[in-house]
Amino acid sequence: MSSRKATSRNIDEAKSGSRGSPQKGGSKCVGQAHMGGKTKVKVAPSDGVQEIPIELQQLIVNVFMNSFLSRFSASLNLLLQEIKGHLYNRRFQEAFGKQEYLEAYVVRWSPSRALGYLSIFYGLARYFVPITTKESSASAEALPGTAYENVHKSIQSSTGDCRALPPSYERSAVSGPDTLKIVCLGGGAGAEIVALAGLLNYLRISSPGDRPADVMDLPNIDDNSQYSIMAPVKFSVTAVDVADWSLILDELRKGVTTAPAVSKYASSSAKASNRSLLCTEECLLDFQLQDLLNFNIEDLSLLLKNTRLITLMFTLNELYSTSIAKATSLLVAMSTVIESGTLLLVVDSPGSYSTVAVGSSSSDTSDTSHSEKEYPMQFLLDHTLLRGSESTKSGKTNEEARWEKLISNESKWFRLPVGLKYPIELENMRYQIHLYRRI
Repeated sequence: MSSRKATSRNIDEAKSGSRGSPQKGGSKCVGQAHMGGKTKVKVAPSDGVQEIPIELQQLIVNVFMNSFLSRFSASLNLLLQEIKGHLYNRRFQEAFGKQEYLEAYVVRWSPSRALGYLSIFYGLARYFVPITTKESSASAEALPGTAYENVHKSIQSSTGDCRALPPSYERSAVSGPDTLKIVCLGGGAGAEIVALAGLLNYLRISSPGDRPADVMDLPNIDDNSQYSIMAPVKFSVTAVDVADWSLILDELRKGVTTAPAVSKYASSSAKASNRSLLCTEECLLDFQLQDLLNFNIEDLSLLLKNTRLITLMFTLNELYSTSIAKATSLLVAMSTVIESGTLLLVVDSPGSYSTVAVGSSSSDTSDTSHSEKEYPMQFLLDHTLLRGSESTKSGKTNEEARWEKLISNESKWFRLPVGLKYPIELENMRYQIHLYRRI
């Protein structure tokens, strides 16, 4: 079988020329900084309040910029056009078969995706990040300061080296219960990994009193005002993809855990603010080269063992488009091997971008019984995951596919903050989101 990129990222971008094409339901450019010139920012209307500090969002895009700085050259546009052409013609092996293509893809599309994912993970943190009572949190030693800039300096030195964490965060060893295991299916391009690093950074440095109430307070818990989110010691994140993104993720790992070099002539304040997102031991990163549609059940079980969160970010619709049967089999197999309480997060393009044709036309044109029908991705997903709560014709319940849906939204926007600096155009992200929990 030929290699393909098991993700729907930017198929629509290739068709329209860019994700930002308004006529294709994309987004407007809001954070463009031209190479060699001053930053120019246009602001699009927002449907929500920006909660993540712009300082952190800037650090995240800096990870991509500094990791692949040499890629911002005159040849970048040509590489991007070649990638779009391959994606449009569904030549995934060619689109992701060269290292220069992978680097070009990452610097163009992963930064804005990472910021959007950070916003999503932050909004859902109450579902997968450990909780603690506010009383115990208040009795533990608090991090000094409350402002983002001041607190972060107390955790990391100007060189990015880690200092000792407060006693309230000194818990467990490398792979103990305080390590959250997350598996990102189709996550080779690095947006998920960098976003999760940003989330851990923000949860670590923000005191409970600084967090918005909807993140701090947990739903569906009696007297939920008694509970708040506690940052875990570390994340263990595994990205799985059919294309070999290993070198890309190695560079992003370095970018996440190493502060960028600064000039010896830099001011004291510039040196003090120069920092890495995380310390090396705070986020364990791994990559697995694997075609998602041809997963061995034993390998899948091993991969997902003790996993808290599984993500399919702009990936599931492409899996369905390639093979509905195999994509469904993957979801059913996941349902079989994972533990109760495991979360599945599905994010994809909204509306008509995520419809799947089911059935094929008959060779007999007079026979309409086999005509193609289009179904929303969400319909197929719900049919596979939620049918376990329904009785079969035999009167038995399908126990191997029992999930509950926690969150569902068919169309949401993430909008870039004002003042974000990046060498090339970045764009807002429109998406649908669905969160499930294994019963």
